[in-house]
Amino acid sequence: MPGPKNIPVIFPALIVPNSYLSGGCLRRHEQMSDLFVDSWGTGSRVVLVRGSLATGSEEWQAQRPLADEGFHLLVLDRRGYGKSPVAEGEDFLRDADDIAELMGDSAHLVGHSYGGLGVLFAAARRPDAIRGVVPASDSGWQRCF
Repeated sequence: MPGPKNIPVIFPALIVPNSYLSGGCLRRHEQMSDLFVDSWGTGSRVVLVRGSLATGSEEWQAQRPLADEGFHLLVLDRRGYGKSPVAEGEDFLRDADDIAELMGDSAHLVGHSYGGLGVLFAAARRPDAIRGVVPASDSGWQRCF
């Protein structure tokens, strides 16, 4: 399966000072498919995917104020982590399916560590819906080849 021919401009880095964390962002918990997804704010959709060791909500707290800036942040707990179902091992293609389901009509994708692999595979599956892709510290990419 060939990859996308054109990858959109990468979404600006989502770094927010800790001083912004006291804001009153809209926060909901959603169950999309069978995964746990925290949903913050409204506006342009951004799917945030953590690799491992922490829940999505813990990992992405510094980006939460963006929910007050016109972004709808969907913070995913990957299978086997946090409040999502147990999984046997890592399955990045299954992660890609889960992420693609969360993308809606269009989304920015941001993935850290193994989450970076999931967002890259999701982008390859749904290039028409990509607004931007940020694979940060995707330490496992070389394992896919």
